[in-house]
Amino acid sequence: MKKVPKDLDAIIIGSGIGGLSTAAILAKEGKRVLVLEQHDIAGGNLHTFSENGYEFDTGLHYIGGKVGVKGSPLRKQFDYITDSKVEWESMDDAYDITISGNERYNFVSSWKRLKKELETSFPNDELAIEKYFSTCHNTVEYIFPLYLALKMLPETLFKVGKWLFSRQLRIIDKTTKEVLDSITSNQKLQGVLTYHYGDYGEAPSRGSFLMNALIACHYRSGAYYPGKPALVLFCLHLIVLVTHIY
Repeated sequence: MKKVPKDLDAIIIGSGIGGLSTAAILAKEGKRVLVLEQHDIAGGNLHTFSENGYEFDTGLHYIGGKVGVKGSPLRKQFDYITDSKVEWESMDDAYDITISGNERYNFVSSWKRLKKELETSFPNDELAIEKYFSTCHNTVEYIFPLYLALKMLPETLFKVGKWLFSRQLRIIDKTTKEVLDSITSNQKLQGVLTYHYGDYGEAPSRGSFLMNALIACHYRSGAYYPGKPALVLFCLHLIVLVTHIY
């Protein structure tokens, strides 16, 4: 405790990407920040490890949202946190490949082409495929913002608003499996469309469709990956900020 300064503005527990980002933002705004971490290395899931000559990332695999495009909202956020020192490289056009039995399905960096590829593989489910992508889009672009706006209201007004928009908001409480069952009975197609549930760690039968839609929309323009030095920039930037306050 003798090492803890007395005039801190914030203490952040944990040096994962959330903690580091929050600390960097606060420090850039002139706040005195202390980050506490029980591990001997800062970074949380930004760590990497090597085994048999290969390097593995424990958390950061890829980022979507056009982060490689300067001027995009997500790129602006990363540039602010890292002082524009992180560059992002676009991954291959087929940034993910889903394998079901002997069949492979390429997830490419264009929803238009992705839908065409899926329709070629599932010719009897064209309407279901279109319905899935439009449902994801509408949930993320219209329903979720409405829900967030209502959540900012006092509790009584929130309940009234939720009742008024109950038909639109019902999808917020549905699992991915419930929504997919209403779109198609093709189990293989359901599996292909929801393959990325591993990104948020919950099976479609239990996970929120909202989360599934957010992830699907996040990668609708492809994926990006930082260069190796970028994986530790958050940590190095934070070390400078933290040591500066002592």
